[in-house]
Amino acid sequence: MFKIPKIEKESFYIDRAMKSMQDYAAKEKLVVDNRFKRVASFARKTKEDNNLNKRKDLELQKVRHLNTKVNNDVRKLIKTFPNFMKVNKVYSELVNTSETPIPKIKEALADLKWICDGTDEFTQKTEFKLKTVRSQETAGFLMKKYLGKVNSLFSKSKKAFKTLDDARLFMNQLPTFEDLYTVTIAGYPNVGKSTLMKKVTGSNVEIQNYPFTTKGLMFSYLYYKEQKAIQVIDTPGLLGRDKNNGIEERAE
Repeated sequence: MFKIPKIEKESFYIDRAMKSMQDYAAKEKLVVDNRFKRVASFARKTKEDNNLNKRKDLELQKVRHLNTKVNNDVRKLIKTFPNFMKVNKVYSELVNTSETPIPKIKEALADLKWICDGTDEFTQKTEFKLKTVRSQETAGFLMKKYLGKVNSLFSKSKKAFKTLDDARLFMNQLPTFEDLYTVTIAGYPNVGKSTLMKKVTGSNVEIQNYPFTTKGLMFSYLYYKEQKAIQVIDTPGLLGRDKNNGIEERAE
């Protein structure tokens, strides 16, 4: 049903963004140098002023590049998760029996959005300050401060990345329920549920891995005019207790 790609640790994304910024800066430095050479031939500026302006220009571009990279990568992660308001009820209920229920997933996704919003805010403030600095030392200080703040956003959201990857592992194992009239065979363990399904449906049995039992769910279908008409699902055994464990909760 779900095909959510692997979510790495928070350090993976911030390290990748930093490297992308460094690679970009190495290429852009030559462009900035050439641009200011042309400007210097028309403007009366000291070498010190020229170098400061070059530094400010390059740092501004680095800040903007990092902000774009962080936003693209993190928002892409957010979009890999479905809108749970539009997810079929059976999947929502199954996700809510896991250790990462929907409210926990939404909280983790909000933490990722907080990274993007925070990076946007730090970027705007740093851009404004960089445009008015009067020394290269101050520009370097502002850049270090900016990178530290962005890095701290990822560090503070460390748990969110783990939560979302745990949710991904569970959701990707959920079976695909077809939109058909469905009969579920449920009952105590070892009472012949699987035998009944095979007798009723014949040999058209599909085993789907499912994250609460080694047996999984067994899917089979009744056909009408060579088209699937009824979906039959054999579930793990239920013990009929007042309080279900996690396996029984998901089976129900």
